[in-house]
Amino acid sequence: MLPAYCRAKLRGSPEEKSAWNRRMGREQFVHVHHHCFGLNLMTRVSMESDPGARKFLLQRAVANFNYVLSRWPENFPLTAEARQHKMQAEGQLAQYGR
Repeated sequence: MLPAYCRAKLRGSPEEKSAWNRRMGREQFVHVHHHCFGLNLMTRVSMESDPGARKFLLQRAVANFNYVLSRWPENFPLTAEARQHKMQAEGQLAQYGR
């Protein structure tokens, strides 16, 4: 369910990683796994029934999105996506009183 750039970063061949590195730029691709971790954590939240575990997963997702948002330039296409996912996680996290 993860985007192709996540599959390349996390499990791809050297050729796949090199292609995405060129496409995104080294300074962005080097951090993309944190975006992928955040996406994965958001998926796991939807499958978790324990409120404490959901809260923990949401906190970790926010932390990973914060990581990339502090490192990616504003004009990088995934920056807006990361910001949107962070807001979604924070909205869900508000249910648990942070």
